[in-house]
Amino acid sequence: MSGQFYDFIEEFLEVRAVERGQSQHTLQGYRQDLMQFHMFARENNLMVANVSRHHIEQFLNALRTAGMSASTIARKKSALAGFFRYLLRQEYCTDNPMERIKVSRLAKSLPHTLQIADVDLLFQAARTYDGPHGVRLRALLEMLYATGMRVSEL
Repeated sequence: MSGQFYDFIEEFLEVRAVERGQSQHTLQGYRQDLMQFHMFARENNLMVANVSRHHIEQFLNALRTAGMSASTIARKKSALAGFFRYLLRQEYCTDNPMERIKVSRLAKSLPHTLQIADVDLLFQAARTYDGPHGVRLRALLEMLYATGMRVSEL
């Protein structure tokens, strides 16, 4: 019974790595999330084929009760949704218990902005550099400031 879940988790992660090229960091996060559900399933004598929506909701409620953040729970829901979609596609189960459980996307926070005084300090510091490097630095700062683009977009 417990080997079944473990084997399916490993197979799912292998497919994610090969077919989707997901990073080791992402796969490790999925592994931890799915192994946590595996432990829940084992404690409740569940096989893959008999996991229901009710069991998933019990698991998610236990996470909330344990004080896990909304973003952590959303990540675990996402991992479970992908896992059960995979199991259904492979015909390892006949029903997807995650089908009617909403996997909500969290609102993204707005980027932090600099105060005008901080921007002035940046431009003052850039003026202390001479030569081509100073010109380049001032041009980059002007571009960032004038367009509002992020540093990562530059």
